[in-house]
Amino acid sequence: MPEYCSQSDVINRLSEDGLRYLIDRDQDGLVSEDEKTRFLDVAIERAGLTIDTQIQHLMKPSFARAASNSYLKHICVDLTVGQLARLAGGEPAISVIVSENEAKKKLERIRYRQDIIPGLVYPLPGVPTSQMRPSNGMVINPR
Repeated sequence: MPEYCSQSDVINRLSEDGLRYLIDRDQDGLVSEDEKTRFLDVAIERAGLTIDTQIQHLMKPSFARAASNSYLKHICVDLTVGQLARLAGGEPAISVIVSENEAKKKLERIRYRQDIIPGLVYPLPGVPTSQMRPSNGMVINPR
C-alpha cells in the first residue's frame, strides 16, 4: 500500500544534514539504507497509520493513500519528522513540535468534520453513496 509521503518528501523538509542528525545511529556521517529502513520508513509508516485512524470514518484509507493528496502529504511529513525526532532520543526542536501539533489539529478537524481535505473528493457525511446520482446539468447557449 502506498504511503502518504515518501522518503524524498521527508528529506526535502529536513535536508540531508537534518536527516543525518536524526537517524545516523552509528555516527559515521552517512545515512545507510539500513538506517533509512529502520528509522525513516518506520516513522513514515507510523505517520500514515495516524492519518488512517483519523480519516477511516470518512473513506477507506486505501482510497486516500492512492489519491496522492498534497494536503495529506504535508501532514504526513510533519508527523514523520516528529516521529523521527522522538526516535532519535532527546527533546525535539520547538519548530518540530509546533508543526506536529498543527498536523494533529488538522486531522482532528477533518475527523470531526469541521474541515475537509482540499483536493480530495469523497462523499458528504450522511449521504449514502448508493443514493448519489449525477445531476442533469443545464446547458445554456448564449446568443
